[in-house]
Amino acid sequence: MPQPKLISEEKIMSATGKSWDEWFAIIDRANGTEMTHKQIVALATEHGASMWWQQQIAVSYAQHRGMRQVHEQKIGFDVSASKTINAPVEVVYDAVLNPEQRKEWLLDGDLEIRNHTPLKYIRSTWVDGETHVNANFYDKGAYKSQVVFQHTKLPNSKEAEKMKEFWRAQVINLKEYFEG
Repeated sequence: MPQPKLISEEKIMSATGKSWDEWFAIIDRANGTEMTHKQIVALATEHGASMWWQQQIAVSYAQHRGMRQVHEQKIGFDVSASKTINAPVEVVYDAVLNPEQRKEWLLDGDLEIRNHTPLKYIRSTWVDGETHVNANFYDKGAYKSQVVFQHTKLPNSKEAEKMKEFWRAQVINLKEYFEG
């Protein structure tokens, strides 16, 4: 099982004015291991953390106290992989949406598209029929875009790690599809 990683001390200190040790001590004093995620978020809010940092603090605490595994969510496990590609967002979006183009870069699997918003996102079901793959697209300029794949509802940490590696390879394949 992967060890939880913390965002750097410099970043959390800069953003919240507290170190990880200070945050964990605050939560421990409040009986954090008996609290829900929502309660830990509320505690971080009370101590001045912004919305994004509230979530980071709550998840990091739960992982480091053995309350949650890496990649674990409310319903299963989620993993993601992203890549910036030297191609317009329109053509990257089409390469994911179009089944013929998708076969050129997506190896060992396919997506059943459930819905999509042009140039923004594609929601799909993975070949297992149980898990979901979301693709989000970001325009980074005339000839540059970013794609983020998120694979959700994975059944366990072992499958999550396997699919994290799989999607890391697929985003490289997609980049090479455009950049050679």
